[in-house]
Amino acid sequence: MGLENTFKEKIENRDWRKPKKINGWESIFDSFLATLISKFEEIKGEDEWNFKKSEEYFNSCLEYFQNFDLTPKIIEEFCKKIGEVDEYLKWAFGSFVSAMIQKSYNSGYNNFKLSDLKIDMFGSFLEGKDDDKIRIKIDHLIGDWNFWRVKNIYLKTSRILGDWNFWKVENVKLEIPRIDGMWNFLFIENSNFEIGKAVGKENFWYIYNSDFFVEDVDGIGNFWHIENSIIKVNRFYNGVATNPNFYRGIKNSIIKSKNQYTLSKIKKNISDGSSNEDNKFIEEK
Repeated sequence: MGLENTFKEKIENRDWRKPKKINGWESIFDSFLATLISKFEEIKGEDEWNFKKSEEYFNSCLEYFQNFDLTPKIIEEFCKKIGEVDEYLKWAFGSFVSAMIQKSYNSGYNNFKLSDLKIDMFGSFLEGKDDDKIRIKIDHLIGDWNFWRVKNIYLKTSRILGDWNFWKVENVKLEIPRIDGMWNFLFIENSNFEIGKAVGKENFWYIYNSDFFVEDVDGIGNFWHIENSIIKVNRFYNGVATNPNFYRGIKNSIIKSKNQYTLSKIKKNISDGSSNEDNKFIEEK
């Protein structure tokens, strides 16, 4: 019976709450899996899961991992073994793997490579160093609430599908061909994002001192409340009149495009909107 089918069975008749150093990856993974569940049930209690509990869970797991030498390869193999977790464990699993990565990075490792992940809260609470970002490469990431409150991260992935990703991030570099979802990229500071296509509504809000290059924006209500930033967009769908892109709170920023028509639409939206001031527009050749 595979690990992905035996979540609750792994803690029956055993007490995995005490950390153990065990030789052999299979035994280690069994121990990790049981700890994931037991800590989740312990912290969750009678209440609904929330962000405060996610952070508490992350810190608790980080403490647990102090007894393990977590190489990037062990983390990669663990995620492959687990596969897709039960729905009620998705938040816990994301925080659990994030704690693994943070412990590994704190021990001197970096360059984490993961295959497809269907997960929530992954990457949240991670913090690298300004001159040595935590570097993560993921094939595809599907889920919500990923990369919340992170600092000094470099992420490269083929595609992200989900909502409420990348909130309250600082000094993050992202390279991604496509992201689908809404309410992604909010409260961004000192970051650099390169995105091929962004599909969805009300993304890219509250951006400060950052560089964003998005080749193609397909959605409405994107790019609101931007200050002291450089935004480059080559094509975008203008959106309905009540919720257009580039409409409110654009200040002291540089807007670039190699498409003259796109740049003219952005200028008009900013002109028609509110709380917009001291912006520059540059048509790139």
